Amino acid sequence: MKPTTQTIQAWINNPNYKTQMESIFTNSVNFTAHETTIDEAKTEFDYVVEQLLFLIEKGELDKLTFHKRNGINNIFNALTKQLTQLQRNSYNLTSIPNVGNTVISYILSLRDQVDAILFATKGKGAADYVNESKELIKIKKRYIKLVKDIETVEDNKEKVQLFNTELLKNIEELKIKTSALQKDSTIITNLNNQIQKLYNQVSSNAEDIASKKITISSLHKSAKELEQIFENANAKVKELNTSSSNSVNNFIKEKTEFIDGKVIEFSDKTDNIVTKNETLQEKINSLLEGANAGELYKAFNSRKKEIEESLNKWLFGIVAINVFLVFFTLLIINGSEFLGIKELSTTTMDSAFYLKLFISIPLLFLDWFIIRQYNQRKDLAEKYAFKSVLSLSLLAYNEMMVDHKDNKVSLEFISSTVEKIYQSPFNAKDLTKSELAVLNKLAEKGLEKIETVKKIID
Repeated sequence: MKPTTQTIQAWINNPNYKTQMESIFTNSVNFTAHETTIDEAKTEFDYVVEQLLFLIEKGELDKLTFHKRNGINNIFNALTKQLTQLQRNSYNLTSIPNVGNTVISYILSLRDQVDAILFATKGKGAADYVNESKELIKIKKRYIKLVKDIETVEDNKEKVQLFNTELLKNIEELKIKTSALQKDSTIITNLNNQIQKLYNQVSSNAEDIASKKITISSLHKSAKELEQIFENANAKVKELNTSSSNSVNNFIKEKTEFIDGKVIEFSDKTDNIVTKNETLQEKINSLLEGANAGELYKAFNSRKKEIEESLNKWLFGIVAINVFLVFFTLLIINGSEFLGIKELSTTTMDSAFYLKLFISIPLLFLDWFIIRQYNQRKDLAEKYAFKSVLSLSLLAYNEMMVDHKDNKVSLEFISSTVEKIYQSPFNAKDLTKSELAVLNKLAEKGLEKIETVKKIID
């Protein structure tokens, strides 16, 4: 890797610069410069970083001239100086508008540099590549946000589970207390029954203790007071038992309704996240299909141009040869005193035959060349059609691998078969019936995807 490329890579991977740039985009919410909002500037900067890292990884940046790499490096160095000034103002572009205008200008300049590099390396398909890269960056951001939402839901789920556990513990404690109160109520009831029996016994023996009236009256009064005390206690126990039972039931009902609501809310959020993930997966698959078809078209279009250029060169050469042969034939027939060539008599059979043979040779060569060029173009078209179907059936092949992931024998068979299938039909050996069945299945799925794309375009 060349020094200028290493310097660019070091700047991009520097954590301090990353933090400073994120602070600028976060703290300068309403800032606008050069007809570009701060959100648009952030999108442009993220795009530039993604593309530069990709070009460095693929070795494309080292293939550029020193001046282009040095130009990008100079912009990063100038941006570093602006970051130093912004550090005193908490990276708020609104507080220093002239520095903010310069920062936005540097970001747009980096975008122009990257676009020029992409057009130089990608050619005709650069615009489509840029659009797909932007779309993939947006999808990546949305995916990160969804992951954060899932983590938040998981945290809430754990909190709900902890709360539910504590609630169950409280319910068990209330049940224990209620059981204790019921036991106390039973004891008081038994004691009341015993007092009632004692009171009946005292009443039945009133005649026997008439002589002890004062003592009996006192005992009777005490028994009455004691009975009232126990009746009051029994009433309070019943009231307390009823109140506790109602409180427990209301508490259980309230917490059950709360938990049910949280569970339904959690289920709805999970369903929404799953739906969003499935939509993003379908969009990513669509972009991957488009990228495969685009790269294949670029390769075959380049080969087609080479054949056309070769055809033009040969046609020019054949025309020149034919013109030369016409003049040479006229020279032989008419002769030339200056060159010392005698006039050829065309009246004899041999002279006429050789003359016609001489003229027909380039015409035969021309016929052979035209047929050969036609066969080349036809061969190219057949290969392109074949590989187009295979390129669009890659996802179908992946689905087959997933369907047979638990069967090692099937996986090995599909892999070995596809290695033969992905050869040119003009170079591949004869396939077995089982291999042809896999090929037909892949081709059918590829054609189904082509029909789907056609319907969307129509």
